Amino acid sequence: MKYHNPCKSLQALFCLLVLGFLVGCSTYFSTLQPKGSNEKLIYQISEKEAFKLAFQAMATNLPNTPITDITDSVRGYRALLGFGGGFDTYTQQVLVFPASGIDENGVERKGFYFEVSGSGSAIVTGRQKNKKIFKTLNKSLIDSKSGILVKDVRMVEYGGDSKVTENLDGDSIEKLALSPPPKISKITGKRKSAKEATTPQGNVTKEKLAVMDLKAKYGVEQELAEGLSVVIRDAIQGLGDYEVVSKDDVEVVAIRTAIRQSLGCDDTKCLIAVGRSLGTKFMVAGAISKFGDTYNISLRLIDTVGENAGVKERVNRNCKCAEDELIEAAKVTASLLLE
Repeated sequence: MKYHNPCKSLQALFCLLVLGFLVGCSTYFSTLQPKGSNEKLIYQISEKEAFKLAFQAMATNLPNTPITDITDSVRGYRALLGFGGGFDTYTQQVLVFPASGIDENGVERKGFYFEVSGSGSAIVTGRQKNKKIFKTLNKSLIDSKSGILVKDVRMVEYGGDSKVTENLDGDSIEKLALSPPPKISKITGKRKSAKEATTPQGNVTKEKLAVMDLKAKYGVEQELAEGLSVVIRDAIQGLGDYEVVSKDDVEVVAIRTAIRQSLGCDDTKCLIAVGRSLGTKFMVAGAISKFGDTYNISLRLIDTVGENAGVKERVNRNCKCAEDELIEAAKVTASLLLE
C-alpha cells in the first residue's frame, strides 16, 4: 500500500492559495489594445501632455497622497496607499510609453500609450482606485481625439531632455512641467520664469497678471470662493513667474479708470477689456461649484494683448474632500494652469 503524505498536499494547497492571493491582489489596464480590434491604439500628443495626463489621472483620484516619479527605462508615476492604519497597502502605478506604429496607409506614426497597474493587500479599495485612475486617464485620452490605430508597435526613445520632475515637496501630491524648461520645484518656491520680458535697457521684467475672485456657483458660499481666490493669488505669486497685481491695486485702478462695475464680469471679452484697463497681460478667472460631496474648481488663463487675445489655458479639478482640503486643491489647480 502506497503511503500518502498529507503534509505535501497541504503545502501544495498553501502554495496555490498564496499564488491565487497574489494574482487576485493585482490589477492591470492598458490603453494600447482597444476592445474588438486586433490593431493597436496610440495617441498623437506631445510628451509633455502625455505625462501631464498620466499625472492628473493619479492626482485626481489620489488626493493628499504623495506621488513619486518612476525614472526607469519606462517612465511614469507611482503612489503607495495605506489603509487600516497602514496594515493594508496598495501600490498604484501609471507608465507612459513612447511608441511608433504603422497606420493603414503604411505611414509611420509616433505617439504614446499607457499602462495602469497596481498590487497590494488592500484588495477591494486598491483595485477600485486603480480602475478609477484608468477610467480618468482613458477619458482624457478619448477627449483629446488624438488616437490612431496602428500595427507593428514598438517602443521608441523619449524626446529630448524630457525628465519627470522631482516631487514638489514632502507633502504635496502634485508635479508639474514634465518637459524641459522651465523646471518647477515647489508650489510655494521659485522657478526660472518662462514669462519674463527684456526691456530695451536690458532689464528683465515680469509680465503682469491679475487674479479675479472666483465665482461661487451651485452649492458654494461666496465667502469660500473669495477665500480660495486669495489662496490662488498667493500660489501664483509664489511661483515667481509673474508680477501679480494685488486685489487692492486692482480696486484702486478700477476706481481711477471707471471700470469698477466690470470687475464682476465673467465673459472673456469683458475680462480682456478689464485686463487692458489694468495694464495686465494676463487675467486668471474661474469658479467653484459643489455637486453632492464633490467640489469643482475651474480656472482660465486669458491673454489680453494682441490679435490673438483670448483664453490660452483651461484647467478643471474635482475634489471630493472637506473644505479645508480645498486649499491644497486650489494651489494645485493654479499651478497646473500656469505650468
